[in-house]
Amino acid sequence: MLNFLSAVCCIGGSDGKVHLGKKTLAVDYGLRRVGLALSVGIAPRRLNKIYNRGNLGEVARRISDVARREMVLQVVVGLPLNSKGDEGEQAAATRKFCEYLRIALPEPPIYLWDERFSTQTARNRLMSSKTYRNQVENFVDSEAAVAILEDFFENSGDDAELLYPGRGGLDYGKPQQVSDNGDGPRSFKAWKQGLIQMSDEGRNPRSQERKKKKRKRGKK
Repeated sequence: MLNFLSAVCCIGGSDGKVHLGKKTLAVDYGLRRVGLALSVGIAPRRLNKIYNRGNLGEVARRISDVARREMVLQVVVGLPLNSKGDEGEQAAATRKFCEYLRIALPEPPIYLWDERFSTQTARNRLMSSKTYRNQVENFVDSEAAVAILEDFFENSGDDAELLYPGRGGLDYGKPQQVSDNGDGPRSFKAWKQGLIQMSDEGRNPRSQERKKKKRKRGKK
């Protein structure tokens, strides 16, 4: 594993360079569970997993809460490639989720990292550490996030895909709420402005319903 001193000496800025030695959150995104781990380049620690019940905005918000509490400076999301290094359905789902995460957590840069075999590595570790078999599945997702972080730091972030550069700043302020209208993620502010615009144009369904009721009362 990359030692701590060398990691601290390799620090990038908000210009697309990987921040080694900076507090980093790893995300192992899954369709049912999301594993999390935290590190600054040495001894990554597991965090509590998050259950994914299909509400991507809610999952992104909960990860954002963790990142804000820990004052994370960069995020590494595992990209599940197949054995040939190609992207499949799971990789596409991960990229879609990252759009929600980008809105919920706009401050730190977000990187994608090849996470092939991270889950199997995590499962093997837990089994060899004498973890009770019935407890392995409870920890495997976050242990996979640990494996992602270790690999990320050991390789100095080489070949990481910068998905979103981040806007920087340690003062995260108020968390961003995320809404989904079926066409993709939007911030709560953008969603609200859209409703106001629709109302002004007379396209808001509720506004149209009120107008119909008024016309009916007028006819009576």
